[in-house]
Amino acid sequence: MRQIDALEKMAERIDHEFQKAIDIILGRRGRLVVMGMGKSGIMGRKISATLASTGTPSFSVHPGEAFHGDLGMIHPDNAVLDVSVEREACRNNLAPTSSTTATVVMGDALASVLTELRGFQPEDFARFHPGGRRLLTRVCDVMHRENLPFCQLDASFIEIVHTITRGCLGLSLVMDGDRLAGLITDGDLRRALEGAQDHRLLCARDIMTRNPKTARPEERFAEAESRMRALKINSLVVLDDRERVTGVLQIYDIASDVPSL
Repeated sequence: MRQIDALEKMAERIDHEFQKAIDIILGRRGRLVVMGMGKSGIMGRKISATLASTGTPSFSVHPGEAFHGDLGMIHPDNAVLDVSVEREACRNNLAPTSSTTATVVMGDALASVLTELRGFQPEDFARFHPGGRRLLTRVCDVMHRENLPFCQLDASFIEIVHTITRGCLGLSLVMDGDRLAGLITDGDLRRALEGAQDHRLLCARDIMTRNPKTARPEERFAEAESRMRALKINSLVVLDDRERVTGVLQIYDIASDVPSL
């Protein structure tokens, strides 16, 4: 609660100095220098890294090294941002807790505003981040598009099994003519076997999941992955602008093909 209280009081103190700091940063060439000692130095390195990865060139300087020439980078017109706190969250008011939280929040606020004003886009972030390939990748770059497993609404149980086996994706796309009608997975087959008195009487329309989850070819790869994880599903059917099936994206491919952030 003390940390929340410290942040609320800091927010009340934000004034024209914050805007002045933004203007100074945007109006200068070169790199933004972040300085700090001890735990504040650790927070400073985090702030500097966040700024650098969001379009504001920055590096951190240890105050002890500043006397060896780095003080020349500091100018008298620098703005002062008040991140002081009345008391640390530490019961002994000793360990930096509320103060480090306030420092990081102020740094994140600066980075967020600068990102907005610079028009910084995910593609730009990807160039500075080791996981950038994941951010630049589109669904169409990794989806399965060849020899997709299709069956029609009246396909028999045996036909569905053969289709899934040949497709090697653990599913079959159920079509009504040339339009997607549903999706049948290995799990759907198992559930159908458990609930049917005679599975030979079943056809695709009896087993399929209607309105399966879909993606667009140009959708960001990371967004599609996030949706699949949130929905706890393994596949997305990829449809073009005319609602035609163009591919299948599977979470297994995401895990193996593209490095994590």
